[in-house]
Amino acid sequence: MNGPQSSAVLCYGWRLTFTVVASIFLVTSTAFAESWYEHYAAAEQALEKEDWAQAVAEINGAIGKKGDSGARVRSYGMNVVAYFPYLKLGIAYFHLGQYEAALQAFETEARLGAIELSDDASSTLERYRTLTQNARLAAAAEEQKAISEIVRQRIDDARDLEARGQLIDAMAALDQALAVAPDDTGAQAAMTRLRQQFAERERDQDRDRRARTLVADGRALVNEGRYSEASSLFREAQFLSPSAAVQALLDDAQGRLLAELEGSRDYDDWDSAISAWMQEVQQLESTGELAAALDRLQSVLVLDPDHAEALTTQGRLLRLIDEVEAEQARMSTITTLLAEAQSQIEAGSAEEALAAANRVLALDPGNPAALDYIGRAYGVISQALLGTTERSNIPPAVRFVDFRSEGDDGLLVQILYTPDFRLSGVVIDNSPVDVVFYEDDTRIPATRIDSQPLGDFFVTEFSVETRLPPGDSTFRLVATDSEDLSASSEYRVVYARPVYRAPWFSALILGIAAALAAALLWRRARHRQLMRTRRFNPYVAGAPVLEDAMFFGRQDLVDRILQTIHNNSLLIYGERRIGKTSIQHQLKKRLCELEDPVYEF
Repeated sequence: MNGPQSSAVLCYGWRLTFTVVASIFLVTSTAFAESWYEHYAAAEQALEKEDWAQAVAEINGAIGKKGDSGARVRSYGMNVVAYFPYLKLGIAYFHLGQYEAALQAFETEARLGAIELSDDASSTLERYRTLTQNARLAAAAEEQKAISEIVRQRIDDARDLEARGQLIDAMAALDQALAVAPDDTGAQAAMTRLRQQFAERERDQDRDRRARTLVADGRALVNEGRYSEASSLFREAQFLSPSAAVQALLDDAQGRLLAELEGSRDYDDWDSAISAWMQEVQQLESTGELAAALDRLQSVLVLDPDHAEALTTQGRLLRLIDEVEAEQARMSTITTLLAEAQSQIEAGSAEEALAAANRVLALDPGNPAALDYIGRAYGVISQALLGTTERSNIPPAVRFVDFRSEGDDGLLVQILYTPDFRLSGVVIDNSPVDVVFYEDDTRIPATRIDSQPLGDFFVTEFSVETRLPPGDSTFRLVATDSEDLSASSEYRVVYARPVYRAPWFSALILGIAAALAAALLWRRARHRQLMRTRRFNPYVAGAPVLEDAMFFGRQDLVDRILQTIHNNSLLIYGERRIGKTSIQHQLKKRLCELEDPVYEF
């Protein structure tokens, strides 16, 4: 085979391979992109098999592609089905024991209104709604009995643990009671008392830790020969946690400081030195250098232990330093505990997250982050103790202000004869939703989105205004709730543009008008030209001339007419107001004067 033939065969082979691969890809893509009616059919099969979880998943898939119900909805071809997805979803949730979600689904289906067109579906809805309400009441009674027993037992456990000084374990026991009964006053009061005790114990332990640190640092300063600073630290430690050992260390440091000062030759007058040091202390305190001020104050008290102002200043400085360091320690502890609570809640360890959050609330009552962690942990613990599952959410429901009717192809469509179009309606869900509009796959901004609560539901009103192109347009609404469940609904509209609204029609009318105007202008110009040719005087007007004195200049014409009229017929014609009638009167008068009866007018 020569070169060109080989290249042609190779090219054809590549084209054939590409066509086959593309066909396989398209078929595969179509298979994966299931339509709403395929999800709905799979959900009905799952309901028949009592596979309730699978039914929920399939119905959510159908609602994600079509969120509005209908008594007669075209699925494919000319097939028409009754589409009530929220009714089916409620039935599945009823059998799963999730009665709140089931009632919400039934209520949503009823609010959409389409189910009223089907007697069978309406009857099924009312029957399952009654069954769900009765089951919920029975489950609530059993749950309340279990809650009362858990609260009683956990409060007793917390009381015993508190008596043994195990405050953290006591709070953990109360957490279980509050997880199932957050409004129980007895458990709330006991938890408040435990947190206060824990906060007091934390403060005492913090003071002891700081005192031990101060003593260790003071010893190091003594070894370095920095006796003034060491005395300051021992004074702080004695203020935080008085003890004979700390007092002995303080006395030793002050003795060394006194010996150092007495051996110094820098000061000749101690009274002047003390006065200067007191001024320095005041300056340091005013600038917030509390530790340095306390250090300098030690030299004054060593030389004059009974100095009243120095003693007062020292007490004030010790209190201020304690408050500052205690607050710093408290904030540091809170930050560490909040980080621990977050990591534990993310890891799924609700008990450990509660322990950290309770310690935060003991140090900072009302801390919003700690309260959030506690609420989330309570939900996990409550489900574990009561054996319940987390309440499921249902997708949003969409209801249009519908002006559609069934078209020739069996699909619902609204016919318009003006391009201005407004689509409005509501989205029903248990939380506010995010609403997005598309026009033929192009996202368009909404004119209005307003969400407001209505009982246990949120009703989000929406509207969009646009100008339609001629022909078929499809609007798609996608509503997504806070848990990322979505519903999608389409609204088809056809703009049947009248002939008089077509651009070519306007151009035609303008062309005709321009042609008529041009014709009129041409005719007018032509008429004027003719008038100028005939020397037409448009300003001649008035009655015929009957008096002889006013009829002059035409005697010769009248004589010619009289000379020829007996042998010929005479026609007088011409434009208006040129004197035809006046000549007739003159001829008649002249003929009457001749008294010739042959001529008659």
